[in-house]
Amino acid sequence: MGTIYHHFPDMRDILLNLVDEWADTLRAQRTMTLNIERALAGEPRAAARDFLEAAYESLHKGKSVHRVILAEADRDPEVRRRYQRAQQTMIQWIQGLVEQGRRAGLMRETPNPAASSFLLHHAVNSLLIELAGSDLPESEAQDVLEEFTDMLCRYVLVEEHSTPRSAVTSDAS
Repeated sequence: MGTIYHHFPDMRDILLNLVDEWADTLRAQRTMTLNIERALAGEPRAAARDFLEAAYESLHKGKSVHRVILAEADRDPEVRRRYQRAQQTMIQWIQGLVEQGRRAGLMRETPNPAASSFLLHHAVNSLLIELAGSDLPESEAQDVLEEFTDMLCRYVLVEEHSTPRSAVTSDAS
C-alpha cells in the first residue's frame, strides 16, 4: 500500500484515478466487444446479442468497479463529474454507431440519434448492472438478455434486421 501512496497523496486521489482508468477501459472494452463487421455484414441483431452477452459476462465475473463508482458518485461531486464525463463519452460512441448503422441501411431513421443514444446507453448500462448483481439462474439471465436484445433491435433496426432469424424462418414455414 505504501507504493500506491507514493504516487497518490490520499485515498480520494486513488479513487479519482480509478474512475478515469475505468472510463478508458470501459470504452476500449466495449469497442472491442462489439463486432461491427458482423453488424455491417447484415447481422446486427446477432452482433448486439453477442455484445450484451460479453458485457454481462464481464460484469458478472466479479465485483464491479462500476458499482463502487456509482456509490461514490453520490457522495463526491468530483467523482460524479468524472463519471458523467465517462457516460457522455459512451453516449457519443453509441451515437457514432447509430449514425454508421443508418448510413449502412441497418437502422431506422426515426429515432433522434442523440436521444436514442442516451436511451440505449442508459438502458444497456442499467440492465447489465442489475442483471450481473441479481441472483437469477443463468438460464433466466440468458432469457433476459435475449428479450432485451429483441427490444433494442425493434427500437433501432429496420424491420428486416430487428427480428431473430429463427422467428423469420418459423414465420416463413
